[in-house]
Amino acid sequence: MLFQAKVRHPLSPAAPSLADDVDEAMWSLFKAIGDMWLLKEDPEPYRLRFRTFMENRIAFDPMYVGYYASAAGLVAALTAQKDATAAYLLIYFDQNDSGLTFDPNILDLVQTKVSNEFIAMRLALGSFRAWGARNYRTYIGGANIPGEPAPYRTAEDLK
Repeated sequence: MLFQAKVRHPLSPAAPSLADDVDEAMWSLFKAIGDMWLLKEDPEPYRLRFRTFMENRIAFDPMYVGYYASAAGLVAALTAQKDATAAYLLIYFDQNDSGLTFDPNILDLVQTKVSNEFIAMRLALGSFRAWGARNYRTYIGGANIPGEPAPYRTAEDLK
């Protein structure tokens, strides 16, 4: 079975929720995707869907509260060392030109459970189309065959 509904007993505790500062830090991390990938669309219309995405993750796995708190803590610690851009470059691209110090295990956790999922969500919400996908509804306009034009806009197309 591919999908199983999660049933919650009425007397069981509700799923934990995020602290406001963690929620804001995650929104900033999500918005930074646009800055890092030079996406031009405004992420503000995605805010409600983004919050719902995080709530759903927490409902299915309450450990996500900790993952998001760890991500917020990592961003804050890295930002205190240099600035938010340096933090986002490390989290999204493993680029550490500023000599930031961090726990690699926390970075791995944040990348695996938070930032990679945020990137996938941002692409699903429309950024792939903004990047130039030829067949937006299915995200790709054909096979990627050597010697044939790519079915999406490539980095070389931006030059």
